[in-house]
Amino acid sequence: MAEPHPLSLLIVEDEAMVLSLLWRGAEAAGCIVRATASSVSEALARFEALSGEIDAVLLDSNLHGVPATPVADRLRAAGVPFLVITGYTAEYVMRITGDAPILRKPFRTTALAEALRTLPRR
Repeated sequence: MAEPHPLSLLIVEDEAMVLSLLWRGAEAAGCIVRATASSVSEALARFEALSGEIDAVLLDSNLHGVPATPVADRLRAAGVPFLVITGYTAEYVMRITGDAPILRKPFRTTALAEALRTLPRR
């Protein structure tokens, strides 16, 4: 059986240090980071620009104080799996992003790698 292609990711995160950890952790897990974004509008624009090239998204639940709901809604409509990266409660995150899988901040790179392995492939 052939190995699946590496996941191509869009990382949406507004904290530079967390973005760096996500990027390095994703690459260490064998993923390819296609682009990053730090706001809702930037995330939507990057996603549209890379239409068809993104397999999954790592999505912070709150970007500069703005809930990431529009991004989660767009990803769900496009059938693109996403992993919510958050320090907020599960109840808060469910109101914003629905039942998407969650990786809690702070996280270990091993937990990120495991979460990436369990994301469905498009």
